Formats: sequence, structure tokens, C-alpha cells
Amino acid sequence: MEGASVSCADVASSLAPSKNGENDLLTTLQSLSKEELIQKIINTSRSRQELNKSSDINELKEQLKVAKRRENLAVLRLAVKEKQFEEVMAERDWTHDKNAADVNKLDNAMMDHSIGVVFAAMRSELRASRKEAKSAKLELKSIKAPAGNAESKKLAAKCRSLEEQLLEAKTLTHRLARLETLLAYSQKTVDGLRRKQRDLDDVIAEHDEEMSRVQAELVTLREENARLRESTGITTAASTDLKTSLSRPDSRTQPSNCTPDENNQDDGESDKAEDKAADEMVMVSSPEMDAETSDGQTSAKRAKLDSSNTECQEEVILVSSPEHECEPDEVSVISSSHDDNIANDNDHDGNDNEDDTNIHHANISDESD
Repeated sequence: MEGASVSCADVASSLAPSKNGENDLLTTLQSLSKEELIQKIINTSRSRQELNKSSDINELKEQLKVAKRRENLAVLRLAVKEKQFEEVMAERDWTHDKNAADVNKLDNAMMDHSIGVVFAAMRSELRASRKEAKSAKLELKSIKAPAGNAESKKLAAKCRSLEEQLLEAKTLTHRLARLETLLAYSQKTVDGLRRKQRDLDDVIAEHDEEMSRVQAELVTLREENARLRESTGITTAASTDLKTSLSRPDSRTQPSNCTPDENNQDDGESDKAEDKAADEMVMVSSPEMDAETSDGQTSAKRAKLDSSNTECQEEVILVSSPEHECEPDEVSVISSSHDDNIANDNDHDGNDNEDDTNIHHANISDESD
């Protein structure tokens, strides 16, 4: 009993929360019986276990909270990473779609045509070698097998079909080679024809430009020719008028002291000089003069006639246009050397002979027009 009480006291002391209630606890334990003490110890152990369990549960709860917090952080980070990944993938798809054509172009640019031809030839040779190897294996099997075997018959049929395929392939290759040569030749001919067509187009364009320029020059030359014809017609009409007017006898003449022979000689020389001056008259065509002649306005012509015997100069000749038939043509001849002598002769000799060579003024009506 004493050992049990001591052990119970130790247990009670260990279970006591504070030192102040130790005495009360001892008194209560001493007053209790053995079964009650056992029951009390069991209850205390249960309570301790429950406390331990509760503490473990609290720790687990705290750990669970920490784990949940970490999980939430990890989920957030994962969401951020997924969002970034989606953005990166979208950007990659965009760049891929954008640069797809460029990549194809780069691949086509980097891949040489000759390399492609070499690879195609190597591929065809490899396939042919594989077919030959298969046919050789089949031939070996047929040789090893008996003569009347079904497999040998199948192998023979297979060989015949392969030979036929080989012949067809050879014919196709020959045909393709011939077509390729024809295509190359046709391309060369087409290129040459295109170059010739371009050259011909250039020549035709130059010829068209030259023709347009020549046509424009022809139009201008025709206009100039028409103007020159009009001017020559006017000049010929004026010269004929002058010749007719000068060949007629004058109505008013002045007497002179010259002999008839001298007068005849002077008249011939003056006629020659006048004819020469009329022939030497030149009309210069211009748009203004053509407009004046077309409107029927008169044109002024100036000429100087030199006579050797009388030493007189005819300065101004006014001739009206042929269109104005009602107006008379006026020919004014002014002498510049013997004006004073002629005035004196007119004062002294008013009515002398008609063969005077000094002509001062004559009004001639155009009867021919």
C-alpha cells in the first residue's frame, strides 16, 4: 500500500499543474481507494492522449494551412506561368504565321535546283537498287526451290512483271528526256521571239514617232507652200500691173530739150530698168502679211529704180490688191535730181512735146482688172 501510495503520489505530483495544489491533491489521493486511483490514472492518461491528439491535430491543421498557403502560392505561380506560356505560344504562332512565307522563300532560295536534281537521282537509284535486290532474292529462292513449286511460278510471274515495269520505266525516261529537250528548245525559241518582238515594238514606236514628225513637217510645209503661192501670185499680179501701167502712154508729160533719138533711148532704158525692178521685187510671207492679203488690204512695196541717162530715182510705188477692183492703182514716181529744173521748165514751157523723160506724177486706172 505504501509503494502504491508513493507511486500514486509521484503520479499526482507529476500531474499537478501547480505546486500550490499539491497538498490538496495528496490528501485527495490518500483518501481514495485503489480502484479509484487506477480509474483516475486511466482517465488522466486518456486525457493526456486526447491532449496530445488535439495538439497533433492543431499542428496538423497548422501544417495543412501552411500547405494550403503554399499550394495557393504555387497555383498562382502556375497560373502566371501558364498565362505567360500562352502569351509566348500566341506570339510564336503569330511569328510563325507571319514568317511562313518568308521561311518558304528562304528555303527555296537556299535550296539549289541542282541539289534537288541530285537528290532525285539518288532517290531513284536507291529505289532501283532495292528492287534489284528484291528480285535477286526471289531468284535465289526460286533456284533453291524445286521446279514444280507454286512459289517458283509466282516468282517467275513476278520477274516478268518486273521486267515489263522496267521496260516501261525506260521508255518513260526516254520520252521524258525527249520532252525535256523539246521544252528547252521551245523555251529558247520563245525567248528569242520575245526579244525580237520587243525590238520590233521599239522600231515600230520609233517609226511611228518619225512618221508623226514627218506628217507635222508636211503640214507646216504645205501651209508655207500655200502662203508662198499666194505671195507669188500677188507679186506676179503686181508686176503685171506695173508692166502694163508703165507700158501705156502717160496722160500728162513734161517737155524736154532732148532729141527724139535720145528720148527713145531713154524710154527703152527706163523700161528695162522698170522691168528689172519689177522682177527683183520680193515678197516675204508672214502670218500678219497673209492676214492682210486675205482681208483685201493694200500692201506697200518700196523699190528704187536707177536710170543712167535721166539720173532720176523712183522711190515709192503703191499698188492696190487685185481684190479691190473698183479702186484705181496709183504709181507715184518722184525724181530726186532735177526737181528745180523741172519746176522751171514747167513755168517756161507749159505745152511742149509728148516725149519728155522726166515723169513726176501719173494716175493710172486699172482697166484690165
